[in-house]
Amino acid sequence: MFPAYTMGSQTPTEDLAATLPKPAFQGSRRGPIPRWVKPEIVCEVEFREVTSAPKLRAPSFKGLRVDKQPQECLLAELQQLK
Repeated sequence: MFPAYTMGSQTPTEDLAATLPKPAFQGSRRGPIPRWVKPEIVCEVEFREVTSAPKLRAPSFKGLRVDKQPQECLLAELQQLK
């Protein structure tokens, strides 16, 4: 899926993150700096269920999907899994 990375090089996720715009939020806050992004990459997650909110319960990151576009990922698909 991704080319081999040597010791000291960036991971595929860091490479993709470097191409995304900087956070739009400029105020002061405690903790990590948030990064606001547009959906430009797709990841696969495993989860227990979709709540009525609809939100994912106990999501777990499984990897990036370079074969799928964000426009192909629809909320309606998740709601059908209920």
